[in-house]
Amino acid sequence: MSDIAVNIASLSQSCENNRKNTIKLAEQRELLEKVADDLSRKWEGIASNSYFGRFNVKQDTLATVINGMQDVVNYEHKAVQIYRDANRIVNGLIDEMF
Repeated sequence: MSDIAVNIASLSQSCENNRKNTIKLAEQRELLEKVADDLSRKWEGIASNSYFGRFNVKQDTLATVINGMQDVVNYEHKAVQIYRDANRIVNGLIDEMF
């Protein structure tokens, strides 16, 4: 019986760690989305002003940065989903044990 208690405690701790990581990832995702939105608005402002036409190369670089940041946001979103699924599965296993 003590092995079961140890396993349950371990699973419970894993769930708690996953929950904390999920919260951190969600916060990072929100921050990255805000930065990407801000950069996107600045980029659109530059693109709409013909005076800044000479900055096309910088616009392309900025577009690449924004796309890269969006990829990070997407990967973090997938990680959050994986953590949530793992928590659901572990909690289901704990419930089934009792």
